[in-house]
Amino acid sequence: MSDQRTGTTWRRRSITGLALGLLVISSCLAGCSWAGRDSRLARPLAKGSPVVLIHPLDADYRTASVGVPPFLVPAGMDPAKGAGVAETFREVLLGKRTFRQVSRLAEPVAGIAEARALAAGQGLDLVLVGRISSCVTGSALGGSQLELAVRLVSVGSGETVWLLSEAMAQPLPFQDDGYPARLKEAVFGPDRSPVDAYPAMPNLALTIASDMADVLAGARSLPR
Repeated sequence: MSDQRTGTTWRRRSITGLALGLLVISSCLAGCSWAGRDSRLARPLAKGSPVVLIHPLDADYRTASVGVPPFLVPAGMDPAKGAGVAETFREVLLGKRTFRQVSRLAEPVAGIAEARALAAGQGLDLVLVGRISSCVTGSALGGSQLELAVRLVSVGSGETVWLLSEAMAQPLPFQDDGYPARLKEAVFGPDRSPVDAYPAMPNLALTIASDMADVLAGARSLPR
């Protein structure tokens, strides 16, 4: 009778220990799975701050009017990308009220001289001439890169009052090949978390435009 009770007690403790062990493993796997989805969806940008090459010493241009023509692009790049980035800048400058008036100059330009002439025809004070130097479109998972510079030019004098450049990237997500991740995949199958809802390139252009608009408005530091 004593041996039977001892065997029953041992079996109960074994079952209880097994249940607790499965509960701990399930909790860890659930935590790993949730963290994995977060890391895929967050997709942080690798960014610095705009590099200011030319800036005004005392002048305040917030009461000025500015025109934004399509950005210049490298040979072989679709000009529509330059027009799209320019429109993003125009909308950001309008939203942040960086200038009194921000006008779209829809006609493509070949350089500063044409941009000044186009802006002068509309009676504008300044023209924002942008140039895309690098534009790499990755996948929905990341890998996109964008590098550009903008030059704010006085229409009357032709003087460059602001010159800024910035580069930004959206790195590919980290692939976790550790033991917990492999165990999770073996138990629950591969991670099928949804990818980003929006393409990366417009997000990069929007972030750079927002950074540069803040600098043009007088910001001394920007969030990283």
